[in-house]
Parts: sequence; C-alpha cells; structure tokens
Amino acid sequence: MPDTAVPPDAAGRLLRRINEAGFTAAVSCGAGAMHALASTQAFLKPLWPHRNLISSVWGSSAGSISAAFFCSGLDPVRMENLFRSTRLKNMVGPKTLSTVNLALRGLQRAFGKRAGIVNGDHFRFLIRSTITPERDRFSMSFPRFSILATPSNKDHGGKATVFSPDSTPETTISSAVVASSAHPVYFGPQWIDGVAYSDAARLEPLPTTSIIQARKNGGSDPKELVILAHMITYNWDPPPDDESLSRKLLHYIRDNVRVLITNQLRCAIAEGAAIILIQPNVDNLRVPEPMSRSRAKNFLKEIDVELFPLYYPYFDRIVPRLYDAAADAFLANPSEKFIVSTNDKENNPSITLGRNIFSY
Repeated sequence: MPDTAVPPDAAGRLLRRINEAGFTAAVSCGAGAMHALASTQAFLKPLWPHRNLISSVWGSSAGSISAAFFCSGLDPVRMENLFRSTRLKNMVGPKTLSTVNLALRGLQRAFGKRAGIVNGDHFRFLIRSTITPERDRFSMSFPRFSILATPSNKDHGGKATVFSPDSTPETTISSAVVASSAHPVYFGPQWIDGVAYSDAARLEPLPTTSIIQARKNGGSDPKELVILAHMITYNWDPPPDDESLSRKLLHYIRDNVRVLITNQLRCAIAEGAAIILIQPNVDNLRVPEPMSRSRAKNFLKEIDVELFPLYYPYFDRIVPRLYDAAADAFLANPSEKFIVSTNDKENNPSITLGRNIFSY
C-alpha cells in the first residue's frame, strides 16, 4: 500500500468516531527508549489538530517526553526541530563509565548507546528551556496531562506514582518527566519531595491501570472510556543459542515488559475500558550504517545528532497507516474491547482484535 493511499486525517477520523460513539478518549504514551521518543512524536503529531477531542494524555518513561511538549503547547514542527537539533550528550551531560554499564552493553544499544550514569540535570534543563515557566505546571497542561514514575519507597504497593493536576499540583512537569524517564542504567535517582523516583517502565510501561483508577476515583465509568495507546513492539522470536549474553538479557527484559503490559491491558479491559493500540514494529526499522567498524570510536559522536533523523522518517511513514487501519477496524467493530494496529514484515498494517488478547 503506497503512503499516498493514507487519508491525511486518519487519526482525526478515529478520534471523531470514538467521540461520536459516546466514548471518552484518553491517550497513553508508552516506554521504549530512543525508539519510543521518535515513535511517540509520530504518534502525537496527527493528534495535534484534534486536542479538543482528547480528555487526557498520559506518559510513561520515554513516552512522557514528547507527551509533555505536546500538552505544553509545543506544536509538532517545533518538536521535530527540537529533537533534530539536540544532541543526546546535551540531554544527559557528561558520562561516567561503570562496570555495570559495560556488562549491559547490549541493553545500552536500545537506549542510544550511552554508557554513563548521570544525575539528570542536563535533561531537566532541556525540558525547562523548552517549556515556558508558566506552562511547566500540570494545571496549565492541555489536554490534561499525567506522568507516571516508579517510587523508591516500599509503600507504593506495586503501583506507579501519578503526577497530575490533582495529585501533585506543585510539581513541575519538567521534574516529573526526568523522574519518569530515569532508567537506572543511565540516571541516578530523581528526588521529588523527599522521594526518589526512577523509570516508570519498571511498574507501568504503558499507562493503562492508572488511567482506569483515575477515572474511577473521579466517579466516571471505565466502560465509557477508550484508551488510544502507543507502544513500540518487536518480533518476539527467541534469540539463537549462540547469541551473546547481553543480547539474550535484552530479549529477556523486553519479554518481561511485554508480559507486564499484557497483564495490564487485560486488567483495563476487565474493568470495561476499550483499548486501541497503535504499535509500530521497531524490528522493521532499517538505518544506514553511518560509518565502518574501524571508525567505531567516532560512532557515538556522530549518532548524537543522527538518532532522531534516522529513526523518525520510518515512524512518520508507518504510524498514519496504522491510524487508518485502526479507524477502519473501530468503525467495523465499535463494541470491540481490544484493537491492535501494527505493521507486518512488509510494513503493511495488520489488525488484531480482542479475541486474541490472551495470545497477544
């Protein structure tokens, strides 16, 4: 299917259909490191003209970065320019090598090939320098914005902390974004009001159960809710026996995240909510090798600039087609509780419906 066959407003068509069917639409932006940063941007871009049809936006881990800019009034063009012009080293600051990082080199490849433990100050400065001070508050966000993070205290009961206009009106969005994105391999703990926080993906990589709970706390019926969610996916074939230990570890971590997300999706559906999941496949992403192995030492310097420009065009091309397929599926199955729109190995949209939830 050529890209020109995609209607220019597939996301708007889907949102309008959700609202016309009497449902409330909440947007959920999931984790996924550098791939998620580019993919979430492509996911949110078509929603920009239709923000009035969205009741709330939720972000977890890397998904909270683009979501924060989106809800703070930064239009898609400015967001793209920001990501294209920002070096990763300006986000994370000076790196500090550690034996743990070196042992997890395979994991690091999924997170931009960074090898440092940093405190998050540079990242926080980037967010604050982009969001104006008056918009760096949850009460000023539009649509209504909430961010998840994993607390360090033992009283969280296995639940992520929700930063929102109701629960944490005095917390800045920039601080919550850094806390939500603070993967333990790269960031030290992020302290907010005396509590240390880390990557939201440890407890809720795709905001779902927290959305349901917030809706119930507000006295609204989850059965009237459609969660329009975004989460990158991979081909889930097990690694070969001769694969390196670090690559096997990465597969193990991804598989555990997948199980966690699946269980949370089931819980949300059991509460009566519907899920429409836009899920581009990262394994289909092909980027040119920027330099030979003999120049590997210079690779990190070059990739600082190249990551977003290399990743984003793929997602920007694929995601509108996934929206279009999801809109058709929802139109044909308005009572369906689970719709997944992903791309196959030929990058054609592929729809999975609720009957497959337990094999998802």
